[in-house]
Amino acid sequence: MPDTPSSSDSPLSNQTHRVKELDALRGVAAATVMLFHYFPSWLAQTPEYQALGFDRVWFTVPWGRYGVQLFFVISGYVILMTLNRTRSVTDFAASRFARLFPAYWAGCVLTYTGISILGYPGYSVTPWQALLNLPMVAVPGSKAIEGVYWTLREEMWFYLVMGGLLAIGRLRWCFVVMGGLVFSSLCTLAFTRFMSLFLLGMVLYDARSAFRRRHAVLLALCAADIIRRAMFGKRGDMAGWEYVGAITLCAGLVLGATRGWLRWLAVPPLLFLGRISYCLYLIHASLGMILARELAKRGMPANISLLCAVAAAVTGAWLLHVGVERPAGNAIRRWYATRSTRQAQTTIDATKQA
Repeated sequence: MPDTPSSSDSPLSNQTHRVKELDALRGVAAATVMLFHYFPSWLAQTPEYQALGFDRVWFTVPWGRYGVQLFFVISGYVILMTLNRTRSVTDFAASRFARLFPAYWAGCVLTYTGISILGYPGYSVTPWQALLNLPMVAVPGSKAIEGVYWTLREEMWFYLVMGGLLAIGRLRWCFVVMGGLVFSSLCTLAFTRFMSLFLLGMVLYDARSAFRRRHAVLLALCAADIIRRAMFGKRGDMAGWEYVGAITLCAGLVLGATRGWLRWLAVPPLLFLGRISYCLYLIHASLGMILARELAKRGMPANISLLCAVAAAVTGAWLLHVGVERPAGNAIRRWYATRSTRQAQTTIDATKQA
């Protein structure tokens, strides 16, 4: 997932001072989601994968599903921090585009190509349906190239809400608007079902200097929504007190990471996973299971093939990071900075002439 904070003044500048503990948490989240999908995969229930031994894995990581919720809480924290130092909605849009889309489009191409050539149960899409994935929002008639991309659409809803408030100069209304969306979630409006997690992160950011009454009210609203969906929702991954406990843990981890209580997390392996976490999330699921299946077909034990898929996913994510995500993002930022400088100079020259 895409967000990490920096202490630089502009969201488009080179990010040199980071909250390393949040980077590490993103690495943990991406790794646990990957392991959740691999050990075991839902494909272990299909005859083809059962015949290859994928229903007999060494271990399972059922709690890895909550890595997604951890990403959402982190996004709420980071996006509000980013917007508070963003000068305009175009700055915000350029920053998000540079951060998200180059790697996402590359991931779409790689995943679509792999599925088209080798096949993957449940994820066969036409070329037109694949093209409809490129805007990263739900388009009528589209079908997701990759199942995990649903989370990106949830993120995009959040970005559109916050960017819209910035565009109309009403960012100070963000807690009222997000609170209203969470209330609509209490009223079972489907597209807002994860807004409470983004709002959790926003409250953690806003309360970093002092905890106020409004924070207590917003946290109570989030808690009500999370509990209602856990107790009465139909989604299997949001059922029961386990989900409530998992969200509480996610919020606690973000709180500890941003308050300097979890400095032991900032170790090189986790920081490396944090750097490649977005790319790892984009390409691990279908491509990893396709690779594991092909290795198993050639006689490799299923568990060993899954470990090879882990290694291949991490390597592929690093290559995507250094080959596409970082250079393309930097190029877009440089272009935007140059364009902004020229426009500012043109405005200054016009003022002087007047």
